[in-house]
Amino acid sequence: LLSSSRTEMWSRILLSIFCLSWITTVSSEPQYVLLVPTVVRSDSPQTACVQFHSLSEPLSLSVVLEYNNIQTTLFEEFVTKNDFFKCCEFKVPPAGSDPLAFISFSAKGSTVHLAERRSVAIENVDNTLFIQTDKPIYKPGQKVMFRVVSLDSQFRPVQEMVSKSDSQDFSSSLVGYLFKETLSLVY
Repeated sequence: LLSSSRTEMWSRILLSIFCLSWITTVSSEPQYVLLVPTVVRSDSPQTACVQFHSLSEPLSLSVVLEYNNIQTTLFEEFVTKNDFFKCCEFKVPPAGSDPLAFISFSAKGSTVHLAERRSVAIENVDNTLFIQTDKPIYKPGQKVMFRVVSLDSQFRPVQEMVSKSDSQDFSSSLVGYLFKETLSLVY
């Protein structure tokens, strides 16, 4: 039973490979893949990748991020190889009221013109403020010592301005008063 299922599995794999190779030999047009996440985060680097296969002529390649009427070039390149693959990291600006942005892809040659425009959503991620006290319980009148760390979504420390003027606990009692301070990264 096990050997027959393995034989069937290998036959399907070989058939798939044969079909893929047949399709690529039948198609003389250049083939490409543009890989971009559908949701990009404004707090961390994002990656876009382009792959070309079966290029018959040199192409001028351009990939651009469009958001709020601002165009940011992710990469521009002149592709001369038959097979080409490239990835680039890019930063996404924080989203305003409209979180919709676009990735535009363009590849032009003497006889080939490829273009694609994909929508991507920008997700704003706020930092988390972590406050650690030097002990769990205080008596009235004791001096409270604490440290404040701001963490991004990957739990990495970030430098940011703390602008909240007062802190409250779950029962809405005033716990303390904070001044405007810049949290600096100390290693």
